[in-house]
Amino acid sequence: MSFVPPNAAQFKAQFVRDFPYGSGLDTVTDADIQNAINEGQQLFNSNDWDTSVPQTQVQTTGDLTSGSAVIINVASISNIAVNQPISGTGIPAGAIITALTATTITVSVNATASATGETLTIGSISGYTVSEAQIGYLYLTAHLLTLSLQSAGGLGALPAYGGQGSSGGGVVQSKTVGSITVNYQLPDFVSKSPTLSQFMRTNYGQKYLQMWIPKRAGRRVMVVGAEASPGLINANAGEIWNPNTLGPAQVP
Repeated sequence: MSFVPPNAAQFKAQFVRDFPYGSGLDTVTDADIQNAINEGQQLFNSNDWDTSVPQTQVQTTGDLTSGSAVIINVASISNIAVNQPISGTGIPAGAIITALTATTITVSVNATASATGETLTIGSISGYTVSEAQIGYLYLTAHLLTLSLQSAGGLGALPAYGGQGSSGGGVVQSKTVGSITVNYQLPDFVSKSPTLSQFMRTNYGQKYLQMWIPKRAGRRVMVVGAEASPGLINANAGEIWNPNTLGPAQVP
């Protein structure tokens, strides 16, 4: 199943209480929503959210000994690195790799069972599901719709609706609903980017960034003012973060 942009009905189903939907001048119409969806196509990089994004998980085999943290006779350590999560029969949950040689892997905890040729899964899934991409696009649409309403001075009759009143204004550190509090933070490169920082103008834009950033696989270099970020590693210089498409752009 490939990604396709959402429609007005899906938008209203996602944001049931956020906007006053209707057909009058003091409501948000289907045409208003569709305009925001169309505008979003200029910013939403479906390739960046696509489910075909290469996964960071790799598999290999090795021999485990109960009570030992060292896995021997590892078939391959290609694309495997220290600090990656590792799982397999006999490996406790939450284990990570602490050391590597050409044929051994040392993990952070001892194996609980012995096995020969055990399949080992290393790394984690970094891609998005189609559903996640759809929801991300919906939050982008809500962000753009809110900016359009603000630019027009609001709906006038009922200016207190949450949708058009969403002001953003900075990185949200936490949110509390009842007895549940969630803390989160966006990286500094977002607030320093002329493009990405625009998403901080509404709560919907901030949510979009919070969904998009965590699964950015691999190392990236943020280009600000035509200068590479401090601490740039030469090996990473072949890839930059393209602020115009909100996704990685390969540099020949």
